[in-house]
Amino acid sequence: MRGLDTPLRINTLAAQIVDSLRRIEYCYILRDKSYNRNIIYPAQPYFDPLKAAVMQNRLGNIDEACWLVFLATHFGKHAKNGWSLAKKVYSGGNAGHLWDWQTISANPEVFHDWLLNNQAYLSGEKFSNHRKYESLNPNSNRGTAEVFRTYVDWVQSLGGWQAFLARNHNKNPRELFRYLYQDMRKVMGFGRLGRFDYLTMLGKLGIIPIEPDSAYLQGATGPLKGARLLFDNNRDSSRSAKDLDSDLLELDKYLNVGMQVSEDSLCNWQKNSDYYQRFSG
Repeated sequence: MRGLDTPLRINTLAAQIVDSLRRIEYCYILRDKSYNRNIIYPAQPYFDPLKAAVMQNRLGNIDEACWLVFLATHFGKHAKNGWSLAKKVYSGGNAGHLWDWQTISANPEVFHDWLLNNQAYLSGEKFSNHRKYESLNPNSNRGTAEVFRTYVDWVQSLGGWQAFLARNHNKNPRELFRYLYQDMRKVMGFGRLGRFDYLTMLGKLGIIPIEPDSAYLQGATGPLKGARLLFDNNRDSSRSAKDLDSDLLELDKYLNVGMQVSEDSLCNWQKNSDYYQRFSG
């Protein structure tokens, strides 16, 4: 591979691969850890939507588990405020009820009114870096209210997650990922990165039996530059995302680390290919 032309580059990429594997391993730890059932309640001081999703899945509430992962993905974990935004929205504030799956799926339009009336309550809260262009503006046609409405419509078009799993229990995990990745285009605000992050997290937490069949470089920025640097020694080469996705699949036959590790590590490696830099997300 032309981009690995110095020992520094080889060692730096190897270190980024190890970091990516550790981040995935952390999700497996979350998946397998024992929790008190109270972990599902957002009133808990250290509420974590991913841990709550694991518990809801254990309780058989798959739609709720997937909804919690969606909230975690949409709002993200802010570097300073943590899960505060997801916690505030899920708890419902003074609404007297949670914005759980049962409530949001019954009438997602009501969430728009809640968002309109709770701007002060949510003031100062921030999305994570990956989601920094998302909006809490209730009047935005691309804002959180519309994101939630289209997510509800999408899940209902699947028949709900429980029914979807029952229909597809024998499907190959990679084929199922590909289908969901393409079909999730219907959800507002979830482009290439949002869909990839959401679906891979459902897989890592053991909620939906899926794994990425590709690095999905089409529409990517950092991962695409990383793949071009790796194979062409040029971040700005003209090689297509489709060709590079195929190259990464061939490479993974030897590395056997999976497509999410390839996507994540290449994205971070290309930021500084000669010197290791640790990234937390």
